[in-house]
Amino acid sequence: MIQVNSSSSPFAGSYTAPAGDGRPKRGTPDYAATMRAQIARLAALHAASVAEAAAVARAVQTVLVVSSCAKVRGSIKASLQDCSWVRVIEASSVDAGLESLGQEAPDLMVVDYQDRAVLASPAAERAVLIADQVPRSGELPAQLVGLLARPLKPERVSRQLLGLLAAVG
Repeated sequence: MIQVNSSSSPFAGSYTAPAGDGRPKRGTPDYAATMRAQIARLAALHAASVAEAAAVARAVQTVLVVSSCAKVRGSIKASLQDCSWVRVIEASSVDAGLESLGQEAPDLMVVDYQDRAVLASPAAERAVLIADQVPRSGELPAQLVGLLARPLKPERVSRQLLGLLAAVG
């Protein structure tokens, strides 16, 4: 049995008080170095988030789809639905396409071969033509930047249209 007097401690030689909570004391060179390192880390994180935000905050680009066939319009829209930075406007006729051209300034037009009369408008600048077969060179409009062949496969349509949009933006 151990007896302890109130004036002496049996563990007096084995315990030392901690020198702090592990952080350097304010006003010391270690403290200044720690603060500079934290500021540098936060600045690097901020720079990375700003660079990432610029890539994410891509401007919304507009695609006008002119086709009298609802399946064609739906196929084009479905192939681009995963791209949040692409807005698809549909026109079911040449007149509706001309009206949309007057109201919007699309970055790219996708025009069905049967509705190619919309390309006669001076507002039609860049267009992709959907055709069953490659038209003769005399029938190709000047603003044509690509052709889509039927059948329209979503992965091929999205790859070609997104490539053309990336070249614009």
